[in-house]
Parts: sequence; C-alpha cells; structure tokens
Amino acid sequence: MTCTGHSHEFRRCAYKLLDSKSSLVLIHYIGDESIAVAAPHGNSTNSNRVFYRTCPSVLKKIASENESPEIIYKSLISKSEIPTQYQHTLVPRDMRQIVNIQQRERQKSRLTRDALYNMHELAFDLGGFVKVIMTYPDMIVVCGHEKLLIELNNLLQIESIQPQLLSYDTTFQLGDFYLSPLLFRHTLFLRSPIVPALFLIHERKFQLVHDTMMQQAAKLIPNLVKGKRKIPVVTDDESVIIQSIAKYLPQAVHVSCWNHTINAMKVWLKKHGATAAEIPAYTGYVRDLLNQPCITDYNKTLNTYKIKWSKSFLDYYMEQIHPKVSKMFNFTLY
Repeated sequence: MTCTGHSHEFRRCAYKLLDSKSSLVLIHYIGDESIAVAAPHGNSTNSNRVFYRTCPSVLKKIASENESPEIIYKSLISKSEIPTQYQHTLVPRDMRQIVNIQQRERQKSRLTRDALYNMHELAFDLGGFVKVIMTYPDMIVVCGHEKLLIELNNLLQIESIQPQLLSYDTTFQLGDFYLSPLLFRHTLFLRSPIVPALFLIHERKFQLVHDTMMQQAAKLIPNLVKGKRKIPVVTDDESVIIQSIAKYLPQAVHVSCWNHTINAMKVWLKKHGATAAEIPAYTGYVRDLLNQPCITDYNKTLNTYKIKWSKSFLDYYMEQIHPKVSKMFNFTLY
C-alpha cells in the first residue's frame, strides 16, 4: 500500500515447498520499500494499532460452538495454559469477533434468504422476546420483554397513589405493517412513565389479529383475567379492538381516548369552515366538559355551552361525542 493506493513497485511474495510436510514459509519483499505506508487492517480505521491474526484453530473452535458469545469468550480467555506471548493469537480479540463468526456460520447453513425464515431465526436469537409468529391467513407477530410483563402483572396487584391505566391501539405504520403496542403506567415511579408491555406487528386490522394479541395478554399477564381490580384500557374506539378486549380480558374496562376524539373533532371543524380561533375554543369547551367531577356538573356545564355553540357543532357533539362521554370521564375510570 502506498500513499496513492496499491502499487506493484513494492511487493511481498511467499514461498513454500509443495512436497514438504514442513509448515515453514519464506517471505520475500521485492521493490522499493520507501514507498510503502502503514494502513489499517481490513475494516479497521486505526493504522497505529497492531493487528494480530487469530489462529485458524481458534476460529474453527468458535465456529463449532453452540454457546452464547459471552460464554465462549470467557471460556477461551480463562485458559491458564496459554503462554502470555501467545495471548494475542490463541484467544479471540473480543466478543464482537465471536458474534461475527457465529453470524457467518448461520449464513452458511441458512436454507433461504426469505424474510419469513429470517424472522423465525431472529425470534430464536432473541431468547423469548417473540411470543407468537403466525403467517397464515394473516402475518401476526406478538412480542414483549419477559421482565416487563412480570412487572406489569405485579403492578396490577399493588395499590398506589397513581391509578393504573393501560392503552392499546394501532399507533404506527411501518412500511407494509402496522404496530399496535399495549402500554401501561409504571405507577411506582415518579410521574408514572408510560412503558410498553407487548407489541403486535400485523398486516391487516382484522378481528383475528387483535384476538391473538389479547389471548397472549391474558396468558402472559394473568392479573388482567384473574385479578380483583378492574383495569381501564384506553383505545381509539375501533370495534374489533373493543370486542377482543371484552372477550379475553374480563377485568378490563374499555375507555375512549380523548386524543382520538378531539383530533376527529378538529378534522370535522376544519371541514366545516371553522376559523383558526374557533378550533382551540371548541377544543377547550370539550376538554372542560370531560374534566367535570360528576355527571351533574357535566350536564350543567353542557347546557351553558350549548348557548355559545353553532347549531352545526352542537348537532355534531350530541351525535358523535355525547353518547360516549360516560367512557371518557376521569371520575368513571377507577
């Protein structure tokens, strides 16, 4: 390697006797050595770091092992019989080297590069994170961290200042697939941060899809079924989701999502010619109604607002929002 790239003006040649059993090799450098410059090895970016090639016997042993990279690495570096001067070549450089070797071995034995096959292999590698994979009639994947599921199940038994509240809806679209997470409040932490418990990856928003998700939730979080407390679950009012929750989670109480309701209302207002000042005003009216401490105060406040609203918005509110406010009040959740 020269400062301008590869050159044949300075070369290294290796010679070995073909008929000999000896492992000796003669290295012969030919040309002008002054043009050579130091270069990093392979993918390395640090030319000042000396590269030591790991012995082929060590690479072969790593490739034949079925243990995790951590176990293999600890086993090889803890061998006391390896002399200090050979440590660079008779033990792996780091755990990343072991991971790379195992990945190459899996690539060699892979039957296909099909995405579905790779998904099953990834599920195996993730050690229990993936709970269900279905490919027909719909592609369905349910996954979640085991410790978080245990944590949620325990939280459902604990009385805390902040009440528990689950939420579930089809939040994201990732390419050709939807992602529907089941979220919970971690009520033992300050400000009760929102934590994902389960994820559903699916192609279509069918009943079967959400049934599979709720079946897994009932199995993995037993207190959603056998617990003594009713647990509110906020959704975006999709009928198939509501039916799945009612079918498999008897302790869950369906609650309508404020954000979805108000966002739908904003779309309606824009479509019907509301001004930039009217939209936040109507939004404030609706939020104030939902925050009323009891049904009596709600009805009293609603009668006050009816006088201020346009007839078209009043009709919309009474048809689309008023019938479901009983599932949106703060005082009815717990």
